[in-house]
Amino acid sequence: MSSAIGPYTVVSIDPPPARHGEQFDVISRSGVDGLSIWDTGERGAPFTVTTKAKAVSHADAQATLEAYNDLRKQGPQQITYAGRVLPDVAFHVLNVQPKACKQLVLGVSAAGNFYGWVEAEWTLLPVDD
Repeated sequence: MSSAIGPYTVVSIDPPPARHGEQFDVISRSGVDGLSIWDTGERGAPFTVTTKAKAVSHADAQATLEAYNDLRKQGPQQITYAGRVLPDVAFHVLNVQPKACKQLVLGVSAAGNFYGWVEAEWTLLPVDD
């Protein structure tokens, strides 16, 4: 199943993207026994994922990383995870860091004819779509 961040298809996204959700604070007041829970609303927190994408050459890997960085200026992006677009949520790309650029020894893998892959670490922030 294919995965993608914005327009860029990747081989894998690990771990699965986090979604925004209800946030709660536990509060206590002096002179009152016990604790209370305060619903502070629905929002997301930044999280990190690592992606792996095919690259036919080192130059292709560099171009891919530069294209990933351009997503930081383009607003919220949809994520497709395991062939399914995550509904009701988009993700701001806060940062993309290269993690590895590897070349296959024989130049062919079971996933098709490509010569290596590029790994990147993304910092994403979920927002309402």
